[in-house]
Amino acid sequence: MPHRSLLLVPRLHAALARQKAAIEKILARAADGFSSEDLHDVRVALRRTSGIAQLARGVPSKGDGDALHAAARDLRRLLSGSRTAEVSRALLEERAKKDKGHAPLLRRFARELGDGNGHPSRRDLAIRVALLRAAFARREADLTPGRKARSIGPGAPLERALRERVEKRLAKKRKAMLKIGVPDTESVHALRIAAKQLRYALEPLRDVLPGAEELLDALRAFQTVAGDAHDRIELADLVGKRAEKLAARDRVGGASVSAALGREASRCVGQAQLAAPGLLALVQRARLTLPR
Repeated sequence: MPHRSLLLVPRLHAALARQKAAIEKILARAADGFSSEDLHDVRVALRRTSGIAQLARGVPSKGDGDALHAAARDLRRLLSGSRTAEVSRALLEERAKKDKGHAPLLRRFARELGDGNGHPSRRDLAIRVALLRAAFARREADLTPGRKARSIGPGAPLERALRERVEKRLAKKRKAMLKIGVPDTESVHALRIAAKQLRYALEPLRDVLPGAEELLDALRAFQTVAGDAHDRIELADLVGKRAEKLAARDRVGGASVSAALGREASRCVGQAQLAAPGLLALVQRARLTLPR
């Protein structure tokens, strides 16, 4: 039987509690609006929450965990427009410092992504936050002895069911990454998301699964290069659409900026392609079964 420290029920319970605390801390300091850093941090915490909830969905009973997974996902998506605008604006301003010839046009595009662009209403945000808090409370109750859990000991039905479910989820996430393979421009974002999902599922198990730290390091590194590629693909697409609507006198400059951003995006995709084979090999050989 596993040692107490290897039990999954209290481990996942604690992992969710950490994410809940992190989210509440960010919400408290962002009461008057999210900074760029807050947006990034809260979306990461929400994706972690969703990943942990998904890892244990259906335990103890069918449907358990679904509400938390959905609530975290929905709040993260609500904030996605704000995050995209923040990142795109920062990239445009950064490029304007280097590209003096197109700086006025780049700053114009950045201004058009000004405050309020993509930001949710206070009402929508309040509703999503309330749903998330309720879902956290429900999931906490599901994994607490005395209700559905009954017992969380090594031989408890809940512990056995959770171990089986976790191993199936990890195998499914591995398969998803390997199926995508080395990405192209169209699939780099999909592989990035699949890497995130495996990473956030592994993090609560990092001291249980042999080789987990090495794999987590590789997943984080790939997320960085693939994330850069995705941000620049989005920016090139956004600027390309805006450039088409420019007045005739600005259209040539807009086309030039759009083409340059497209080349940057392609370069970043190339970096993700170079990083992918090593990561996929590591994922293929990773041991994702829990110790008995």
